[in-house]
Amino acid sequence: MKKLLSVVITLVLFLSSINLTACANNSKKYLGHRHIGLYRGDFCEECDAICWDSGEGYVMMELGIDSNQYFLIEVYNDNAFSLLKQNDVLFNGTGAYNYCRRIKHVYIASTVTTVHGFEYCSELENVVLCEGIEAIGYNAFNGCEKLENIELPKSITHIYGSAFSNVPIREIELNDNLIHIGNGAFYNTEISSIYIPDSVKYIDVAAFWYNENLKYVEIGKGVEYIGHSAFEYCNKNMKIKIKNTTGWCVSNEYHDNIKIDSENLNDKSETAKLFSRKYVNYDWKRDV
Repeated sequence: MKKLLSVVITLVLFLSSINLTACANNSKKYLGHRHIGLYRGDFCEECDAICWDSGEGYVMMELGIDSNQYFLIEVYNDNAFSLLKQNDVLFNGTGAYNYCRRIKHVYIASTVTTVHGFEYCSELENVVLCEGIEAIGYNAFNGCEKLENIELPKSITHIYGSAFSNVPIREIELNDNLIHIGNGAFYNTEISSIYIPDSVKYIDVAAFWYNENLKYVEIGKGVEYIGHSAFEYCNKNMKIKIKNTTGWCVSNEYHDNIKIDSENLNDKSETAKLFSRKYVNYDWKRDV
């Protein structure tokens, strides 16, 4: 009987220690446990923390990644929540982290479909985005002056307006599922080159405006629209390669559908001049 009881206790302890994998492409795991019946904001004695139910019975805890403490952002009833230790709860609710100077590291799980709410988090240094996140929302990281690097998951389809404006990121890889880059999405960054994949269809107004270090741009063959001033006030020696040079015309409130000869788009330096000078205040559209 004692032996059986010992086996049962061991099995229970083992099962309770199993962590739920947070992200398919990340080896780190939740520092949490299955806890059916925990309600939003309940204090869990086992965790010694105020926790939020993930909706699937899993407690969401802080994550330790590379010796840093990350705030785990999850979804409950379509809102985002953060976790902190007992008596040190930050905020809850979408967008509640704006202007917070305490957050340095953020881990955003795949149950969050659109990331937003970290505008002007002046101490934010590291962000982990899980595969499954679909969009970077309006002003998501606008003004995060210490955020120099970020890796976007392949599941991202939209980067909305001012998502990374005034952020000193030096490089970023845009993946093949991306469709849309919003107004001023990368305004005033430290990016020196950008490769826009073939999947992208729309690059909105001033998307890469005022990037003085931006020297090279490659525009994928699927792009159909580039808003005015998209590459205004970039590096004076910038070069732009357009993979699909046919069918382009430009227009603004004074001029309609001025056709651009494809031969004028074969030279990268001349193409940059067309975008940043001659037709800088024009919208570019391609017949498809």
